[in-house]
Amino acid sequence: MEVQDDGSGRLHVRQSKTDLEADGAALYIGTEASVALMAIMPEGFAVVDPSTPVFGLSESQIGRRVNAAARAAGLGEGFTGRSGRVGRAQVPTKTGAKLPALMTAGRWKGSKMAAWYTRGSSSGRGALARYYHGKRQATIT
Repeated sequence: MEVQDDGSGRLHVRQSKTDLEADGAALYIGTEASVALMAIMPEGFAVVDPSTPVFGLSESQIGRRVNAAARAAGLGEGFTGRSGRVGRAQVPTKTGAKLPALMTAGRWKGSKMAAWYTRGSSSGRGALARYYHGKRQATIT
């Protein structure tokens, strides 16, 4: 990971299951997450082999650690290794991001997964929600 002048980070992913051609990607990491990642990253850590598990952990071990960290932070149960990916889609949706931008950020080639991850977040911005919100505002004024 590279830390930028503003404190954010760029995480270079060489290959993933959504990138079978191994084109790679540079992912934006917010300042808070960048600081947290640098704090837990082993000194001198570098991934040489893209098939190497993150920090030497398997996918199931990562999921258990994410869930344990969420519990320790008082966030409750049910977090998985995918929770970060879901959150990275839901938060921008709540602030008005459109599906093409989410697909780019999530590196999805099709809209199905981005739409699935954001189904709850985007429902309050649909045509009916805008209609009824506008109607309620007109009644209040």
